[in-house]
Amino acid sequence: MTAPPDYAKVREVCPVCSQGWVLVARNNATHALFFRCDECGNEWEDARSIEDESSSMRDDHYDWDFVESRELATNKVYKYVINKISKNW
Repeated sequence: MTAPPDYAKVREVCPVCSQGWVLVARNNATHALFFRCDECGNEWEDARSIEDESSSMRDDHYDWDFVESRELATNKVYKYVINKISKNW
């Protein structure tokens, strides 16, 4: 899966599958943010734990969507986003 350029990317390469992007996602029921590989589906609750493969989980969130970078501009998670929004959006 190729991530659209406006999805909030946290890593260019997933540490588990070495193929996908790690993106910010939102649980639609709870609105909690988490991090998910767009290729293999591994998930992390904390961006600081992405380097630790043993901290990943799969399918913990069933109803979710990826989040656009501009939606996070005022959120504390934004500091982990590598494709920050431009000022012209």
